Amino acid sequence: KHGWSEPRRESAARWFRRWFLDDPKAVAEPAFPVFKDAQLQCTSSGQVLADLKGLIPDKLYNILEKDGIKELRPAQTKALKAGLLKGKSLLVCTPTASGKTLIAELGGVSNILNGRGKALYIVPLKALGNEKFKDFKRRYDGIIRIALSTGDLDSSDSYLADYDLI
Repeated sequence: KHGWSEPRRESAARWFRRWFLDDPKAVAEPAFPVFKDAQLQCTSSGQVLADLKGLIPDKLYNILEKDGIKELRPAQTKALKAGLLKGKSLLVCTPTASGKTLIAELGGVSNILNGRGKALYIVPLKALGNEKFKDFKRRYDGIIRIALSTGDLDSSDSYLADYDLI
């Protein structure tokens, strides 16, 4: 099977509740939807990018359309239905190539362009961080400020405060 098992996803949701919500016991049900493996197949969802016209900023819509994104994957549709564009907290655990990055872009870049804050995109490997940084610069340079922080330096990296997507 691809992706995390259901117990591992639930454990991750508990950890995120403790970390993000500062809940040491984390006894409440998560605000993060936890989807079952069968709900996360990498097949057509039937939802198309055009459905998002007017729901996401025009600048973001035009970039995604220019990049050839026409149809959303099931995980992306589920994230939208779970409140991605309405400020809901989501924990997305899906297999490789199932659309997690676009979910992050839809939520993060929309919030940035709507003046609702910044976005932090975290990856487990430095090489992947470098790759995503280049991808984000290519896609969003000129409309949002993008920085890369790999944690190599023991400084406070105060310059990062000047950027929108880190």
